[in-house]
Order: sequence, then C-alpha cells, then structure tokens
Amino acid sequence: MRSLLLGASASVALAAPAHAQEQQQVQFNVPAQDTASALNEFSRQAGVQILFPYDVAARTNAPTVEGSFTRQEALNRLLQGSTLRLASDDGRTIVLQDPNSPTRLGAADRAAPSRADEEIVVTGSRIRGAQTSSPVLAIGRREMELSGHTNLGEALRAQPQNFSGGQNPEVGIGIATAGGAANQNASGGSGLNLRGLGPGATVTLLNGNRLPYDGVFNATDISVIPVAAIERVEVLLDGASAVYGADAIGGVANIILRRDYDGAELSARYGVATDGGYEQQQYTALVGRTWGSGGFIITADYADNTRIEARDRGYLSYMINQDVWIYPENTQQGVLLSGHQRLGRAIELSLDAVYSDRVQTTLRQAGTLVDDRRDAVTWGVAPAIAIDLPATWSLRLAGFIGENEVEWRTEQFNITTGAALSLQSGCLCNTAESLGIEAEGPLFTLPGGPARLALGAGYRSNSLSYFGINNGAPLTLVDGRTRDNRHVFAEVQLPLIGEAQAIPLVSRLTLNGAVRYENYNDFGDVTAPKVGLLWGVTPDLDIRASWGASFKTPTFPEQYLTRSITHYPASFFSVAGAPASARVLYLSGANPDLDPEQAEVTTLGVIARPGFAPGLRIELGWFNIDYEDRITTPLSGSITSAINNPIFAEFVTLNPSVAQQNAAFAAVGWPVGSFASNPAGGAYDPASVIAIVDGRNTNVSWQRASGFDLTVSYITEALGGTLSLGGNASWLDGERRFTPLSATQPTTGVIFFPPEFRTRLSASWSRGDFTLASAVNYIDGVVNTNLANRPKGDAITTVDLVLDYRLQAGSFGPVEFNLGVTNLFDEAPPYLEPQANFVASYDPTNYSAIGRVINFRITKPF
Repeated sequence: MRSLLLGASASVALAAPAHAQEQQQVQFNVPAQDTASALNEFSRQAGVQILFPYDVAARTNAPTVEGSFTRQEALNRLLQGSTLRLASDDGRTIVLQDPNSPTRLGAADRAAPSRADEEIVVTGSRIRGAQTSSPVLAIGRREMELSGHTNLGEALRAQPQNFSGGQNPEVGIGIATAGGAANQNASGGSGLNLRGLGPGATVTLLNGNRLPYDGVFNATDISVIPVAAIERVEVLLDGASAVYGADAIGGVANIILRRDYDGAELSARYGVATDGGYEQQQYTALVGRTWGSGGFIITADYADNTRIEARDRGYLSYMINQDVWIYPENTQQGVLLSGHQRLGRAIELSLDAVYSDRVQTTLRQAGTLVDDRRDAVTWGVAPAIAIDLPATWSLRLAGFIGENEVEWRTEQFNITTGAALSLQSGCLCNTAESLGIEAEGPLFTLPGGPARLALGAGYRSNSLSYFGINNGAPLTLVDGRTRDNRHVFAEVQLPLIGEAQAIPLVSRLTLNGAVRYENYNDFGDVTAPKVGLLWGVTPDLDIRASWGASFKTPTFPEQYLTRSITHYPASFFSVAGAPASARVLYLSGANPDLDPEQAEVTTLGVIARPGFAPGLRIELGWFNIDYEDRITTPLSGSITSAINNPIFAEFVTLNPSVAQQNAAFAAVGWPVGSFASNPAGGAYDPASVIAIVDGRNTNVSWQRASGFDLTVSYITEALGGTLSLGGNASWLDGERRFTPLSATQPTTGVIFFPPEFRTRLSASWSRGDFTLASAVNYIDGVVNTNLANRPKGDAITTVDLVLDYRLQAGSFGPVEFNLGVTNLFDEAPPYLEPQANFVASYDPTNYSAIGRVINFRITKPF
C-alpha cells in the first residue's frame, strides 16, 4: 500500500451498537485545515479509529466543522472537496477510500487499534481532548509547502506574532543591537522569539519534548527539523509555565511529527535570488512504513545556500567594503526518525530521534574584517512508553537526552593589508536530559461532561560549557555549569455546563486550572499557577479568558560569565568635593545570585463561527504580559553618572565599611585588593574607598508587551474548486524600564525591536491536482533611534506566489511540481540611515535583504 495514514484514534470504550453511535450527537470543534489533519482531529473528537490514504487527503482542504452533529454529518462536511468516500464503518473503525485510486485497505489494517497521543493532547494542556482557553495558532505542513518558504525557520518567522531578532541567519553573528544581547545571533540557527521578549522566553517542543538549548541565550534551533517530517506546528500564544515549566512566557511552539506514513518520496529543490547571491539547493528523502501495531518514518535532508555580498545589493553601494556578507553561507544535513510500536492492546512504545549538522560562515566588518564560522551539531533521542489503565486512565513515561554543540572560529584581519590580527575559537556546548511521568483520566461526571485530571512529576537537567582559545591562550567563559530541576504538576478541566442543559446564552462553560512546582539546585523554588475559562455563548460564539504566572530562568552567561572589580578614582564618577585620593570600587559582569524572571500573562478572546457563512472562523484576542525582575545591567552606558543620579541609588553603597568592601571582592570572586583593572593606580587602601557601585547583572528591569491578535479563515467552493482564505495580524505595544526610577522606553516600533503592526494575508485555490496560492506580508516601519531626530522608516509590503501541481504520469505514477516566488515584486528593505559606512542601512531583525527568490521543487512519491 502507498501513502497510507493510520489516522489518529481513540478506542471506543462504550460497547454501544454501531447504529446508536452513528446517530448520537457529538460536539465537534475541527478548525479549517488540510483534510488529512482535519480527519485526524475528527477521529479524536468522535472517539473512533479512521484509516485513509494520506497522500489523497493532504492535497485538499477541509472546512471548519464546529457544533453538534452526528458522526456521519461531521464526516460528510469534512470531505467536501475531497475525492475520499466511505468504504466501511463497523462502529469502531472508519475506512475511507479514493475511488480513483487502486490502493485498498485489507482487513488486517482495519482491525488493529492505534494510539496517537500527539493528536489526543493539544498544545497548552496535558489533558486529552481538552479545548484550551488560550489562543493556539496551527500551521500545517501543507500550508508551509504552499508558503514558498524552504525551511521551518522561514515559515515561522513569517508569522506576525514572532519577532525575527535573535537566532536568525540574517542577523549577523556577534553584531550588537539595541534590542539587547538576547536578540543577537549566537549560532546561526533559527529560534522562535514570540512577542519579541527574547528567544529564551519561548519554549519549543518536539512532539512534546524539549530540545537542548542553542547558543547562550536559551534559544532552541528549529531549523534542525525538516519540513517533510512535520505534520503541523502548534503555537500557543500565552504564558504556560504551569503546564511546561520555565521559559514559557511569550508562548510555546510544539513541532508535531508525521505519525503514520506508508511509502517513500524523494524531492529536490533549487532556488535563486534574482538580485544576485543566494543560490539554494535542497534534497530530501522520506520513507515510512505502517503495520497493524505500529509504524515509523525516516527523513534525510541536505540543504545549502551561497552568500550575499554587499556588492549584490545596489542600496548598499555606500559601504566601504563591498566584500562583506549580508547573508551567510550555510550547509546543513540531518536525519530524523520517529516510530511507534504497540505491545498488546494496552502498551505503546515510541521513539523520536534527530541529528543535524550545520556549518555557517560569515564575513563581516566591525572596524576590522571578521571571518566567523559556526559548526552546529545537534542531536536528541526521546523514548516514551504509554500505558492504557483501567477506567480510561492513561500513564506515560518519557525521557530525553541530547546535545547542541556550536564550535566557533573567529578571525580578524586588517582591512587594508589583510594581515591576521587575532584568532579565537571554542565551543558553546549545551546538553539536556529529562525524565518524566504523568497520568491522565476522568474523575467524575459534571453536567458538561467528565471532569479530567492530569498530574505528573519529572526531572530536567541543562548544562553549558563555553570555552575556547584566544590567540593561543586558554579561554574559559562558562565552566561546565549545570542546572537541575525537579518538578510536580497538576492540571484539571471542569466542564460545568453543556448544551444538554439548554441554558440561554451558555451552550457550554468549562473551567480549567493548572499549577506547577519546580525546585532548582542554584536558585531554589518556583511555583506557577494558571486558570482559564471557556464560555460558549452559543454554538457559534465562544469567549475565552486565561491568567497565569510564568517564569524564565537566568542564562548561564548571566550568572557565570566573567565577573570583575575595577579600582576607579572618584573623579571618574564626578563626585563633587571628593579628595584626589578618593577611590570607588566598581563591580561588573555576571551574578551567581540571580533569581528567575517573573511574568503575569492575561489573555481574553472571542471566537465566532457565523452560521450564515459556513467555513468562516474569526478569532480576536487581547493579551497583556507584565514582565518583571528581568535581568539587565542597569548602569550600562551610565557608569559615570551612577553616584550622582538618584535613579541608580540602589546600586551605590556610600562610605562602605571594610566588611562591605570585602564582600564586594567576594561577590566577583577576586582576592581582596586585586583588580581586573586599576585606572586609579596605586595600591588598594580601604580607607580611601568612598563608594561601591554595583553594575553587575541584576533582577531589576521591567517590561510590558500587550496588544491584539486577529485570525480569520474561510473555506468555500468557488470556480469548481476549493477556495481557502486566511488572515493573521498582530498589533503589539511594548515598553520597558531598566530600573524602577528610570524613564520608560518603547520596545515596539523602534529599530531592532518588533514593529507595532504585522499581518499576513493568504489565499489558495485548489481543483483536483492543481493549487494556486498567494500571500501578502505587511511589516510596519520602525523609528531609527540611532539618530537624534528619530525618523521613522517606511513600511514594507511583499507578495509571495506558489503554483503546485500533481501530475499523474501514467505507469510512472504521480510527480509533484512546486514553483514558488517570494517577494514577487522584489521590494528592498526600508532605508534606515546607517551609523557608519560599514553598517547596513536597514534593520536585519525585521526586514530581509534577500529580495525576490524563485525556487522550484520536484517530488516523486513511491
């Protein structure tokens, strides 16, 4: 059999006759998506197993199905526009066939039940079948294939809720930005940065498991996962530390892999930027096999792209060195394995494994010519065992072990002579381990359905070794630090009211709550609660609300990177009336006594599915993130005014005692009387010290991010085919204070921060084997705060276009062709006046310099 998906299923626990089950009304909530994904969701909600040819279902789109329907009514709605038809239904297993395909399913394939926890548990909850009260953005593989993007990083950077600062190949390695250290690119990978709060404030999961951190800012490299292996990505746009633990402040992204695929496919892609530079090639192989009690997929992927030099873009002709690269060279190869095997009717084993090796090279200018090379090797293995318990409870034991090692090499050269000036090399070596157990099941019955409980416990460990060689001398920055945590959690869902009660303006009312306790070896305990409410006003209108506390752990460099103490003359700080002999001790660098950053996240939203427009879904949501105890260096850029400026009073100790001075030396790990630097000259005399100024990292900054999200989807029949329309927009307003008394500064709409408004509008039309898709992307302009008059740059609008066709090539079988053009009209990034003639005149954290790219992919399924 070719391309057979053993659809996600939930075994029917009630021994009711098939006819009775078919006539029973079920509350469905299946969003518009490709038909394959929609059938998987239907299987979960209907409580039946479903078998269908995946390759046929994946080529069409299904409309939204929400409301109370019989199983057959809901299925008929989902199959609109698809050639799939019902072959058999024994009450427990539904089999769909394509009358135009010779593929048939045998009795053995129909008989065996299958677990699919990835389909049963939605992102944002650990309760099977839960409808979360938080906003979730779902992006299917088919949607990514029709976007014109070539990898997962590109596809997710296109989403308006994500900020491209941080781990993004276009952000030059090591280039500082006003957005802060966390928004720099440390490894050349691709990391999510929801709401622009930093890549470390977003949790990224692979089938529910955390991957190792990438670089030094707690980011996760999503580019290691090939798109061909992905079923969909679910992005939770809400804080969720109560469910997932540390770092879930901006949100959570769960990369869900394809579970069951029967067959094989080979694909090749070639793309080129029409302005010059950036030639890309990509080759992918996918093999899958299913049998009655299990299955597996293996995906191998190779991709590389050439560089873009300044000379390739006319608007950069002013740059003094036309040899510098504004986009790096990349070569990446990897393999992914995912499999599952059922033992009897109650136990299932599963395993996910990934390996990736990426080499990125960049030539840039920063006063000197800098040649950067990053070789990033990532691997991870995630085994799990799931057990069905009595009374429809389930138990799951899961583990993970993995590494992310970024070997770096940085050479600096004299621009004029080419002579070598310095050489540094080393490793950013991250490791991750975890082990957890959780149970889930019903507690008792409420009017709206069964109350359900999930609870569990676990252990997680992360470590970083940041070391190297500086011009032949050993360089140790973070010496093998490890952070361990042990945690317990509980989550409950209470369906208080259901449709059967026929209460006006309350078709359903569900309350959910979660709490998580974590204990860390370096800073102690953290507790994170969350509550949510889902109110169905009518079957066509829902209101959702949530509130939760989330937290983010300090990064290892923030705690353990270089610490120092400097011996300054008091005149450096302009201390009035101080004698010439007066001295000041200045502390800087890391701080091992940091606490977690804390946030309160509130969301409120309304979801409408107008009955007069079947297939239309509108969701408008508001969010507010109150983020405090952020780690910062409060005196950065203001050292000389620290003593005289009252806003820094809490960081200054006047007339310190000898004991306080000794404590200052101990805080940075230096012997008393020894200094990293001694601008004051002479020996240390405690009697001459009139102040201690603490400029180390500290939990003192505050930040707020709030705004609105709007998502719209509509599927209908048009021109003899299926028309799908979608829109995703985000309005963001943000500000921060470095200290409680500091002036408030904007963190949106300014250079190197997210814009205030972004949107992506998409449309696709499918008929048979042909699909035409397009998207319009709008990114608002940002203010250039590098200039005194603070001019605002222009906004940018780009258009993407994709043609997709599946050719039935006779005895050779089907061949799929995909032609994509991103930035169809070749829009240049908005101009922002550069500070120097070796700095690019645009903001690479918001806008791309690649320009128009034409790419062509051919895929041969077997």
